[in-house]
Amino acid sequence: MRSYRAQLSLVVVAGLAIRLLYALHYARRTPLNGDAETFQRIAQHLIDGHGFTLANVGRRALRATAEKPPLYPLLLAPVQGISRGWVSQQVLNSLLGAGTVGAIGVLARRVGGRTVGLVAASLAAVYPVFLATDGSLRSETLYGLAVTCLLIGAYAAWDRPGRRLFALGALIGVAALVRAEALLFLPLLGVLLARRAPRARALQAAVVCAGCLVAIAPWTIRNLLAFDRFVPISTNEASLVEGANCEGAYYGKGIGGWDPRCVHRRPGNQADEATVERREGLRYARRHLGRLPVVMGVRVAKTWGFYRPDRQWHEEEFYEGRDYRTQVAGTVMYFSLFALAGAGLVILRRRAQTLFILLAPPIAVTVTSALGYGVIRFRQAAEVSLIVLAAITIAAGAGALGSRFARRADQRA
Repeated sequence: MRSYRAQLSLVVVAGLAIRLLYALHYARRTPLNGDAETFQRIAQHLIDGHGFTLANVGRRALRATAEKPPLYPLLLAPVQGISRGWVSQQVLNSLLGAGTVGAIGVLARRVGGRTVGLVAASLAAVYPVFLATDGSLRSETLYGLAVTCLLIGAYAAWDRPGRRLFALGALIGVAALVRAEALLFLPLLGVLLARRAPRARALQAAVVCAGCLVAIAPWTIRNLLAFDRFVPISTNEASLVEGANCEGAYYGKGIGGWDPRCVHRRPGNQADEATVERREGLRYARRHLGRLPVVMGVRVAKTWGFYRPDRQWHEEEFYEGRDYRTQVAGTVMYFSLFALAGAGLVILRRRAQTLFILLAPPIAVTVTSALGYGVIRFRQAAEVSLIVLAAITIAAGAGALGSRFARRADQRA
């Protein structure tokens, strides 16, 4: 019998082949715009020796930027140096996506055993939502891999309470350098796992936070030197706040979304620009508090695919560069996984296994969407948990069916 590592490797290779095929034959027809183009520009500036910079508003000169967290542009830069353009970025994202397939296989095996691991990896290899994300050339592909790794680290800390917490904190910090909302995993995972320590729980919680600080400190110090202001990860949340809290995002067809027309870029220090953007967005939210609960509900519903998915397919094809047909297929499979994941939670509960580790990503995604805006790619971290939980249900169902056939065969014999 082949080893689990060899079987998982075959699934990963298949996942990579599917992603490369999708990238070369489908994703190439989607426009390179928005965040995808921004990441390429930052990466090219790194190659040219200009550091983390973008064009100043209304000027040809470059200015220091923390508009995006640094890890994805850092990985993209050497690839862009070899071959500039969308092809190199598609290859990078395909490799990262295949890495996520393998990591999900490792995570699922820890949760439910060998069969669950292979089923989960196989689901991840063919999941159209993952393919659309990988092909849209955003940082969510890397974020999915980072979140899967920190979940593996969380189970390692669960198995040995009080140990490996520093490493878990570092993994959270690394994930935050891809997408800043990963800092939500500090209370959702780090602090809760620290409470399992046999003694000095407050100290153990501090150890988790210290691991996170060590990971993000170099970037935070760079930001302090570049902007003369404290910017822990990025300034992107400021434009998010302004674009998600305005008339276009509170009323009409755009409710629960992000309206780029509401974001007013300003020349000069980007941290100063972010301060104004944040202030304007929060001011609008305070003046429309009565409307905010409805808007937040729509934001969450959009991220989880329960609010006008047909409209989202068109919007995300245009704004996010996600292939329309792949999104339709992904929605069908997503709702199937969603139902199977619910059953998987029940199975884990009956087996008296811990649930909060796999529930942390869906909670983080829901909070992020409620405070930001609704978009499918924000669901990336939660998709990992959905696939693992669905695999548990599928493996349990297959096992029960196999046992039934075995009993019938014995009865006939």
